[in-house]
Amino acid sequence: MNWFGTNVSWVVIVIILVIVLAISLFFPWQKVKNRKQQKSDLINKPIDEKNKNNSESIIPNFMGIYNSIGKSESVRMKKLVYVEPKENSCELCIKYENTVLSLEVIDKNYLTMAEAISNGYHHLGCTHKDIDYYPGDTELKDKFFTQEEQIKFHQLILEQFKLENNIRNIKYDLENKNSKSVSIEDLNKAIEKLDIFCKENNLTRNFSREEPEISDLKKFTK
Repeated sequence: MNWFGTNVSWVVIVIILVIVLAISLFFPWQKVKNRKQQKSDLINKPIDEKNKNNSESIIPNFMGIYNSIGKSESVRMKKLVYVEPKENSCELCIKYENTVLSLEVIDKNYLTMAEAISNGYHHLGCTHKDIDYYPGDTELKDKFFTQEEQIKFHQLILEQFKLENNIRNIKYDLENKNSKSVSIEDLNKAIEKLDIFCKENNLTRNFSREEPEISDLKKFTK
């Protein structure tokens, strides 16, 4: 009886091994590999009207879940964002506009957010926003301003920050009586100078940034 039971156990094990071997031999590994490559190729490629129909025929199979009205909610293999262009942009950030960034810690195929930040992106005062990027759905639109216009506008914003900082310093000295040489007249002149500068350059005054009790971060944000 024991001999029979032992042989049955070995037979079961052999059968299982044969089944596993058969699966490994006939499983379509190449198709899986090709499908993964197709997913990778879709990333960082905005929709083009010429090949939109081709993209849509591929994406529903493995990159999207469609609701009753046909809107694709893409299922991403990784978290991706793109940098929305801004008129107020410095040279450090311009190069990342309309670029897709990966929020993964390590990414062999795409620039990571950490790498972009280490090269100056999202510096203090940066106004850029990171928008969710859905491969096959998100279309990156053309910029409406040139790089020269962006840098020029950014210089105007920096000058506005400088004038606001002068107003804050005068207000601080007046409130704390740190300097007898500073007067209300000095404050009025500084405010008038900022007001004229904003009107001449079509800028909007930010009164909260003119107050002395403000965090360093808010000094450079809208």
